[in-house]
Amino acid sequence: MRVIVSGATGFLGGVLCRRLTAADNEVTGLGRDAEKGNRVKEMGVTFVPGDLGDPPNARSMEAVGQADSFIHAAALSSAWGTRADFMRANVIGTRHALKLARAVGARRFVFLSSTSVYFRFADQELLREDAPLPSPVNFYAESKQLAEIEVLAAKDLSPIVLRPRAIYGAGDTALLPRLIRAARQGSLPLMRGGLARTNLTHVEDVARAIELAVEPQEVVLG
Repeated sequence: MRVIVSGATGFLGGVLCRRLTAADNEVTGLGRDAEKGNRVKEMGVTFVPGDLGDPPNARSMEAVGQADSFIHAAALSSAWGTRADFMRANVIGTRHALKLARAVGARRFVFLSSTSVYFRFADQELLREDAPLPSPVNFYAESKQLAEIEVLAAKDLSPIVLRPRAIYGAGDTALLPRLIRAARQGSLPLMRGGLARTNLTHVEDVARAIELAVEPQEVVLG
């Protein structure tokens, strides 16, 4: 199978590229960091540098080649930033990814969203994926909600939206390092006296879910 992975130089993208190539898929990775792209090439991935915030052109489409599936894992993920930056990276970038997916003949588009689209200042348990979404808590959540709308409207690409929560694992440069720093400064606090609960998702589990999503089948159960 021929697969395109955007965000290939990121934490999840790198793990995904490794797994897909190990399973004998032809993988093309997209990313902005050429230096990290060299490490992706060492996995046997064809790396194409570029920024999906810019519209794809004939040259970039030719470099990417044809594909069966497009996995859109590139995103601006941060608690801070301007609305314009989040819209460019996560909404316009997704729009351009959809255009590129169509141009290369992809038949499935997998979009990595976020559980932030569900966030509200209240306890929430056992939420269904079709639960009504609240007003976005920040620009990041807003951009993911808007991007999901565009992806799900692309019926010709058999779209699938995944919303992993707090991805961690070997190579993580965001979540675990912050927890380790906090632990070294003293005991980690018990939120609400230890009653508060949250979910974490191991990066290998997310990658496996994506692999299942791109396998040729009419229905994917999650």
